[in-house]
Amino acid sequence: AICEPKPVQKPHPPIWIGGVGERLLLRVTAELANVSTFMENIPPDNSLEKYKHKLEVLRRHCEDVGRNYDDIVKSWHGDVLIAKDEVELKKKAKRFWPRNLSLKEYLERNITGTPEEVVDKIWKFVDIGITYVIPNIDTLRGDNQLFSEHVMENFH
Repeated sequence: AICEPKPVQKPHPPIWIGGVGERLLLRVTAELANVSTFMENIPPDNSLEKYKHKLEVLRRHCEDVGRNYDDIVKSWHGDVLIAKDEVELKKKAKRFWPRNLSLKEYLERNITGTPEEVVDKIWKFVDIGITYVIPNIDTLRGDNQLFSEHVMENFH
């Protein structure tokens, strides 16, 4: 893309690239991005193993282009649903769940559960190298206090 006049800010604002395409998107991320954002809908599943694989692909692209992999911030973006119990969680999930997935798949593809379960799931992402979790704001609407009091306090 042409950018005229050239930006004058140095250093430039961070470049965020979101997605998981292995051949092109993660290659461009390795070349240009300051932040790589992984979305919750990695097909065919979003297991931690799948995210680990995507991170490894990004690492290989960084090696190929001569970039330090650790210079790229890794983030996850998706739905975060928090509830006091499973009954309340399923009730909330029905408001957001896309009908092309089963309710079970939707709950597994996102960070969902009681405050303790949400904390545990976020730590699993941290353990594989994700340093930012970006929740969809709609799914936290009305639950900000529960999230801030019982989840955020675990991450400083």
